[in-house]
Amino acid sequence: MSSNSETNNSNKAQRFREIVQVLNLRQSDIAIKLNISRQYVNNIYHGREKLSEEKLVEFAKIYNINLNYYFTGSGEMFLKNDTKNLNIELKEKFNLSDSDLVALTELLQGGVTRDMILKFIQVKKGNKEALEALIQNLNGIKAALEF
Repeated sequence: MSSNSETNNSNKAQRFREIVQVLNLRQSDIAIKLNISRQYVNNIYHGREKLSEEKLVEFAKIYNINLNYYFTGSGEMFLKNDTKNLNIELKEKFNLSDSDLVALTELLQGGVTRDMILKFIQVKKGNKEALEALIQNLNGIKAALEF
């Protein structure tokens, strides 16, 4: 595992601990709500395990957690009702599953991916410069993937 990945997991564990402390939860409470072992929660708490995508979505729903905060540390720890409603609207409008919503959040947190998504939006609006930049990005990715 790379040190960048280890740091990211450590940061997620730290944010998990912060959420648990702010909500004044016991690890056993979380284990019961998520139908997982207390030991597994303890391992997540200490950064030895990652919360599975399915359980992360469940955790976020139960405790109204802002996934952007969980992944990046940015924004509010908890969703406001309007943000929660926006997530529901996005899911319904684009027929997204919970894991699609998590994947979208992860994509948007990455600077390169976020930049590419924004370029796609600009291209759709007819911005030719954005199309050229997007093509260059895609050619760079293609070249990087060729062995």
